[in-house]
Amino acid sequence: MSFVEEHREIAYIIGIALVISMIGIMLLGIFSYKPPEIGSSQGTSAEFKWGEVYDINNIKGYKYELINIYDDSLERASVLYYKTRDEEGNIKMQIITFDEIKQRDVEAFVVVNPSTYNCIKKYFNGKSIECSQKFGDSKTDLGEYALPTLLDKNDEFSKSSMDNIVYNQKYFEAVKLETQKNSMRIYVWVAEGISLPARIEIVKSDGSHIIANLKSYN
Repeated sequence: MSFVEEHREIAYIIGIALVISMIGIMLLGIFSYKPPEIGSSQGTSAEFKWGEVYDINNIKGYKYELINIYDDSLERASVLYYKTRDEEGNIKMQIITFDEIKQRDVEAFVVVNPSTYNCIKKYFNGKSIECSQKFGDSKTDLGEYALPTLLDKNDEFSKSSMDNIVYNQKYFEAVKLETQKNSMRIYVWVAEGISLPARIEIVKSDGSHIIANLKSYN
């Protein structure tokens, strides 16, 4: 065997060894991955509850970017949510919307029962309105879809798939969950290390499609 042929055979063997090594690393990554530890109900047919994936208790404020797609129209809203408590201990969520980077002159609050996530009442520009009423401002109405009141605290999700999402310019492997509520099909993406749903998608029976991407929280 010539010198060239001998080194060619050695290079071939090294190449095969590298491929086998890479496959081993990939398999190790697959089998060592652990889904987010959210609540104690994992392993059942209804693996997650809304109150587990949307735990508002330790959050002071957060921001979602929302898009509403309906027919040929598209509306965007950048929404900041700020949490306080009222005298009765209920959660009071302020919905703050923006035009580009300027805060809009709109005042909107939703009072939330912390035990159920049900809406108790709403306030819009100083006036009390019923929970069933819209605010009458399209960006604020869109922002309401990323509040905990979207579902009851004990509403259950089933696991749909594993997926990749981007949060804060970093990639996370997330669990994609789904549920049905009234006329809405709701999907949420949850990942270990992110305290709120990284992404929420709502498909409504009227054909509209709402997407909310988490931008920040504290």
